[in-house]
Amino acid sequence: MKQSTLATKKQKLRWHHVYYVLALIDIITIVAALSLTQVLMSTYESSVNDNKKMSLSVNEFVKLGYIAQAVNEPGNRIFESRDINAESQALKQNLTWFNTAFKHAKANLNSSFTTEQLVELEHYLEEINSNMNAMVSHTYDIFDAISKNENVRAGGHMSQMDAELYATTHAIGEITQYITEIQNQHFQRQLLRAKQMKQYESVISVVVLVIISIVTLFGHRLGKKLKDNEDKITQSLAEAKQAALAKEQFLANMSHEIRTPMNASLSLLKMIDNQDMSRKDKQYLRLALSSSENLLMIINDILNLSKIESTGITLEQINFDITELINAQVEIYQASNGNEAVNLTFDGSGISQSKLKGDSHRLTQVLNNLLNNAFKFTQAGSISIIATTQTLQEGVKLTIDIQDTGIGIAQDKLDSIFDPFLQADASTTRHYGGTGLGLSISKKICEKMAGDLSVKSEEGHGSTFTISVLMEIADQAFDTRQEQSHNDKPAENLTFEPLNLHLLVAEDNRINQVVIKDALKKMGCTVDLVSNGEEAVKQISSCHQGVLMDCMMPVKDGYQATKEIRELAAPVKDIHIIALTANSLEGDKEKCLAAGMDDYLTKPINFNALHNKLANLVPVESE
Repeated sequence: MKQSTLATKKQKLRWHHVYYVLALIDIITIVAALSLTQVLMSTYESSVNDNKKMSLSVNEFVKLGYIAQAVNEPGNRIFESRDINAESQALKQNLTWFNTAFKHAKANLNSSFTTEQLVELEHYLEEINSNMNAMVSHTYDIFDAISKNENVRAGGHMSQMDAELYATTHAIGEITQYITEIQNQHFQRQLLRAKQMKQYESVISVVVLVIISIVTLFGHRLGKKLKDNEDKITQSLAEAKQAALAKEQFLANMSHEIRTPMNASLSLLKMIDNQDMSRKDKQYLRLALSSSENLLMIINDILNLSKIESTGITLEQINFDITELINAQVEIYQASNGNEAVNLTFDGSGISQSKLKGDSHRLTQVLNNLLNNAFKFTQAGSISIIATTQTLQEGVKLTIDIQDTGIGIAQDKLDSIFDPFLQADASTTRHYGGTGLGLSISKKICEKMAGDLSVKSEEGHGSTFTISVLMEIADQAFDTRQEQSHNDKPAENLTFEPLNLHLLVAEDNRINQVVIKDALKKMGCTVDLVSNGEEAVKQISSCHQGVLMDCMMPVKDGYQATKEIRELAAPVKDIHIIALTANSLEGDKEKCLAAGMDDYLTKPINFNALHNKLANLVPVESE
C-alpha cells in the first residue's frame, strides 16, 4: 500500500516536472523566436541602410557626371555665342556646383566604406579631380583664344577639353562600378548570413502559425476597420475635390463681381476725361484714374495668387519715364496723406537714364505697396524715396530705396516678412491691418524683373526697403511721342476714326451698357443692346457685323449663347463674336475660344484695343 502511494506521488511529481519543462520550452521558444526576429530585423536594417548609402553614393556620382558635362558646355557653346563674359559666368557657376557635389559625394564615401575600400576609392577621386581641373584649364584657354580670334588654337583646346571630359566621366563610371561591386559583395554576405539562420526555420514556422491564428481570429475585425477607413478616405478625397472646385468657382465669381463695377468706374472716368474741364479737375481725375488702376492691379494679383505661386507673373514691355512715374505716386500720396507729421520726399538726382522700358504697372504696384507700408508704420517723421540708375551691358539697373523713420522690424523677423500671409508680428495685423500678401507678391515681381526686394531695419528706428530691377532703355521714338502726348489726360484717347459698324452688345450690367454704348457711338457704331444670352440668340441677325458678348449673364450665359449662335444658319453663324469678360483667371481666354468666340477682352475695357479689334471687321471697299 505504501509502495503504491509512493509510486503515485512519483508519477504526479514526474507530470509536474513535465509541466515545468513544457513551460520552459514555451519560454525558450518565444525567446528564441524573438531573438531570431531581432537578428533578422537587425540584418535587414543594416542591409537596407548600407544599400541606401551605397545607392546614394552611386546616384551622387551619376549626377556628378551630368554636372561635369554642364561644366564642359560653356567651352563648346562659346563658338556659337561668342559671349565670353556670359560663358565664363556659366562656367564658374557650374564649376561651383560640381565642386559642391564632389565634396558632398566624397564626404558620403568617408561615412559609408571601410578604410581599405576608401584607399581604392581615393585613387578614383584624385583622377576625377585632376581631369576636371585640366578640363577647366582648357576651357579658359578656349576663352582666351576666342577673345584673340585664334580659332584654330581654340579648336585644339576644345578637343583637349572634351578628352578631359571623357576621362572624367570614365573615372566616374569606374568609381560607380566599384561601389556597385562592393554593394553586391555586401548583399552576398547578408545572403550567406540569412542562409545560416535557416536552421531556426521551424521556430519561425511555429511563431508564424501562432501569428496566423491570431490574424485569423481578428482578421475579419481588422478588415472591416480597414474598409471603414477606406470609405472615409474616399469621402475625404471627394470632399477635397469639391472644395477645390468650390474655391475655383468662388475665385471666378469674385473676379467677375469685383471687376464688373471696376470696369464701370474706370470706363466712366475715361469717358469724363474726354469732356471740357479745368486743369485742376483734370489733375484730380488723373489721380483718381491712377489710383483706380493700381487698385485693379492689386485685386488681380490677389485673385490670381495661386497662379503667381505656380506659373509666375507675366510682364509687359512699356516705355515710361521713371522720374514721372515716381513723381506721380508722390503726388498721389501727398494729396491723400492726412498725417501732416509725416513728410514724403523724392530724390531722383541719381537717375542718369530716366526713359526706360519694362512693366511700369508692376513697378508701380511694388512702389505703392512699399509706400503704403511706410505710411502705415510711420506715425511721425519722414519717408524718403531715393532712385538711381546704372547702365549695364545687359540693360539699366534701377534701384529705388524707400526709407522711413517708423517702428522698424525686429532682426529675427526680417527673414519671414516676405512669406505669404505672414507679417512681422501677430500684433502688427491687430494694430495696422493688412493681409500679409503685399511684400510676398512684390518680391516675386522684383525677382521676375531679374532683381530683388530686400530690407534693412532696426526696431524702433525705421526701415529701408530696396527695389533692384533690370530694365531696358526706352525706344528711340519714345521721347518724341512723350512730348506730343504729354498733357493732363490720364486715360487713353477716346477720339476714334468712325467704323460705321452695326453691333449687337450682350451685357447685363446697366452701367456697363451705358459705358459701352457711349464708347461705341464715339467709334461711329450703331448699337443694339440685350441683357442676356437668350435675347442675344433671338436678336442677332445678318445686319449685325459683330457681337460683343459678356460671359456671365442671367437666363443664359455668353458661352451657351455663342454655341447656339454657331448652330444657326449662315451668314449669322459666322458673325464675329468678341468676349467681354470680367474674369481674368488663367484659362478664361481658352474657355471663351473653346465656346466658339473669335476674340477676347477683359474688363475694364481698353477702348483703344477694342477699336483696333473692331477695325478688322470693317468691310474692305472694292476699287
